[in-house]
Amino acid sequence: MKEGKSKLQKFYAIISSVVFVVLGVGVTAALAAITFTATNFTSDGAMTVDASSTIAIGGTDGTIISIGRNGQTVRFLGVVSSSRIDTSGILSIGTSTAGNIIIGREGQFVSLPGVVSSSQIDATGNMEIGTSTATNIRIGRAGQFVSLQGNASTSGSFAISATGTPIIAHLSSSSVIGFGALIGATCQDTAVTSTGASVGDVVLIGAPAVGTSSVPSGLGWYGYVSSTDIVVIRGCNNLVSSTITTNSSTWRVDVWKH
Repeated sequence: MKEGKSKLQKFYAIISSVVFVVLGVGVTAALAAITFTATNFTSDGAMTVDASSTIAIGGTDGTIISIGRNGQTVRFLGVVSSSRIDTSGILSIGTSTAGNIIIGREGQFVSLPGVVSSSQIDATGNMEIGTSTATNIRIGRAGQFVSLQGNASTSGSFAISATGTPIIAHLSSSSVIGFGALIGATCQDTAVTSTGASVGDVVLIGAPAVGTSSVPSGLGWYGYVSSTDIVVIRGCNNLVSSTITTNSSTWRVDVWKH
């Protein structure tokens, strides 16, 4: 008798819940039958769930809220706010007609710990990728052209290809120099400043137009870092028995740090 009474009480509780949902929230199914059970309600046609204020789904004791099924497209036409959205398949956001997809807010840290694929990712402030615990950041794929249309910088090293030697920094500066008159088989050193240069760094020299009074025929040159921040450009007369004269002109010094 008690067991029958308990079942009857549960039945009344279910009926009360259904009445509350229908009256308080508003469930409509045009020309369709609505089926209510103890744990869910379904319709064999289009169904609309609406309310004049907030609709809360699983707001108290719900652990996992499942919407849709495998192979089905679920559409959220308005604003969606959630601490977590997950899927057992592919989660596509704004793949059809969406204009702007905004994730996070100003001053908030947004973490995407998995694989992110997008045709465009933008930000109104600073965009930081892998600044916390990321080990490798891969952009693009083999055989693909990656275009960086703005300015790019790194506080670490930069390597071209997986087997390339990392480049820590590239320094470039220009100075006006001249070697004066050089007799045959002699050299003249001129020191210029290259802030950040260290002994052992690779030095490349950009000379003015060869064959002019600044770089006459027979003049050879090279550069090296003689001490911190100082690069020496050495000009040599490769002609054994002739004197050559060089006029002052702008020379460029490039330093590569590894």
